[in-house]
Amino acid sequence: MKTIFRAASLDKESLYHKGIHRGEVVGAVDITKNNQTIATVNVLSTEDVTFTMPKKDTTMPEVKDSNVKVISVGIGAIILFGAILYVVLRRNTKGMKSEGK
Repeated sequence: MKTIFRAASLDKESLYHKGIHRGEVVGAVDITKNNQTIATVNVLSTEDVTFTMPKKDTTMPEVKDSNVKVISVGIGAIILFGAILYVVLRRNTKGMKSEGK
């Protein structure tokens, strides 16, 4: 014995406007045995259900304050590393020039 659920065909527009009310048929269950349908049982809604249309988000996503902090810390670290590298390389080249004289 097998049971097969079949959803009722519902119009999406009517779902958004009037919803599903208690006692409405939302589908059917077919009970089959040996590939023959023995019975069909209607599935009813047990409570009222309303749906709302999804809102389309047309605004730009906000840049969070934490993202700005992370980016500014990263840029600061790169500049600091570059300055240290410049000073170290400058000292090394000056030392090489004085040794050569």
